[in-house]
Amino acid sequence: MKFSTFGLVIFSALGSSKALAPVNVTWSNCPQTTGVECATVQVPLDWADESKGMIPIALSRIPATTPQREGYMFFNPGGPGGSGTEFIQFTGKEIQSILGAGLEIISWDPRGVGGSGPNITLFSGEAEYGDFWKPLVGGGHVGAHGNLTIASDVDFIMTQVSTFD
Repeated sequence: MKFSTFGLVIFSALGSSKALAPVNVTWSNCPQTTGVECATVQVPLDWADESKGMIPIALSRIPATTPQREGYMFFNPGGPGGSGTEFIQFTGKEIQSILGAGLEIISWDPRGVGGSGPNITLFSGEAEYGDFWKPLVGGGHVGAHGNLTIASDVDFIMTQVSTFD
């Protein structure tokens, strides 16, 4: 199968009208999804200071299925923290069936999500993660008792009713 490339001109997210050089995107089959293509482009880590380096942005698309492509639909499923590439891999064909087979449906992973950089690790493991949250959960505050299937949580919530009445 021959894959097409298209030029992508990236503009600064800071509102600058300065365009970077067009980027050729080369698509290939996504590893575990039939009919979906994946690619990665490099963008500046900091649009205001390109000397800080580049990071990858992961892309996915559902190619148009008509002989004549009608255009592109860039789709952002929202978030925070949602992977656009996974969303397209699971629902892109349905979106295309609604919007039209002549459109290519394209999405991306926002910075720090899925296949896009930068990769940030806040905790060295589950123990450090648990230690971080320990002072904030448990104890005698309402937010620590959210499971109303446990009798002790229900009892605690009921002791607080006068506080909220």
